[in-house]
Amino acid sequence: MLYVKDNSQVSDVSNLSLTVFLNDSNGLVATKNITIRQVSETQWSKYLSHLKEFVLTSKRMWGERYYSSDEVTTLVKSINDSEGKFNDLKAYTNSLSDNKATQNGKDFEEAVNRIGGLGYAYYSEKSDEQKEVLRAAIVKAFNAFVDRFPSQGFADNRNMTHADRTHQWRFTDALSLPLVYILEDTLKKELAGDEDAKKFRKNVNTLYQITFDLPETDRDPERLRYFIEDDFPASMGTWSDANRGHRLRSWAVYVGLLADYNKPITDVAWWYADYAPLKEKGSTLLPGWEPVAALVTLKPGSTQTVDALIDTVNRVYCLMVRCLITLDIDKT
Repeated sequence: MLYVKDNSQVSDVSNLSLTVFLNDSNGLVATKNITIRQVSETQWSKYLSHLKEFVLTSKRMWGERYYSSDEVTTLVKSINDSEGKFNDLKAYTNSLSDNKATQNGKDFEEAVNRIGGLGYAYYSEKSDEQKEVLRAAIVKAFNAFVDRFPSQGFADNRNMTHADRTHQWRFTDALSLPLVYILEDTLKKELAGDEDAKKFRKNVNTLYQITFDLPETDRDPERLRYFIEDDFPASMGTWSDANRGHRLRSWAVYVGLLADYNKPITDVAWWYADYAPLKEKGSTLLPGWEPVAALVTLKPGSTQTVDALIDTVNRVYCLMVRCLITLDIDKT
C-alpha cells in the first residue's frame, strides 16, 4: 500500500509513474520503473468478494457448527477468560508428546470447528457491536490455536497421526469462513496498532504453510506413487489424486488472507525448481510449476477479475481459480 507524504500533491493520481530503488549495504542493486493506476476496486478486493461466496458453499468451511445465542455467549466468555484457549481439550493443557497422536488430532479438529461455529455466528450477526465482540474472540481463539498447533515441521511431527499429517485440511477448512469474513476489519485493527491483529496476520502465514507440507517419504522421488519412473517431467506430480483437490480449498483461501501482491504463496523449499532430489531428475514436485507471487499476474483493468489472477502456465492456480469461479469445490 502506498501513501502520499503529508502536504505533498500529485497532479494525476489515476496514472502515476514511480521509480523503485533496491539497495543493500554495498549500495544500489537495481532500479525499476513502474506505473501505478488508480482503480475503483483492487483485484485483491474482487478476489476477496469471490472468497466470501466460496466459503459459504460447503458446511465444512465453518466446521458444520451452528451455535445458539446462549452457546455463543458461553463460548465467547470462555475464550476471553482463558486467553483464547480451549482448556477442556487435552491438546491445550498437556504436552502434545504426553497425549496419543489420535487425541491431539481430535482435539485440534474440535478447536477449529468451534472457531468455525463462531465464524458462522459472526456472518449471521446483524449488530455491529456484537460482530466486533465475535471478531475479537475469533482472533483470540485463532492465535491461541496456532500457538499450540505443531505447524513447524508438521508433516514429520510424530505427535500427530500420519493421516492428520497428510490431510491438513482437517485443521484449515473450518477456519475458512471466520478468517475470510473478519479479515478486513482485522487488517484495519492491525494498521491501528492492535497487537492481537498483528499476531493474527503472522499466524495466518504460519498455519497455512502446513497445506504445502509433505512427509519426507512423499517428497522422495524414489517413491514412485506420483511419478513416471522413466519420464519424471511428464508426470502429473505430487498429490495427483483427491488429496490435491482438498488442499486447493485452503490454497485459495490463503491467497485472499495473505493480502499481498508479491509474497509467494509458499516458502516451503521442496516446491521450488532447485529442490535437489527432483532437480536431479529434471523435474519438480509439480512438473512445470513452482510458486510465484500470489497475485503477481493480475492485470490492471482486466475484465477477467479472478481469472486474471493466474497465468495459464500455472496449473495449480488455474485449478484454484476455476474452482472459485464455479464455487463448486467439493460440496460433499
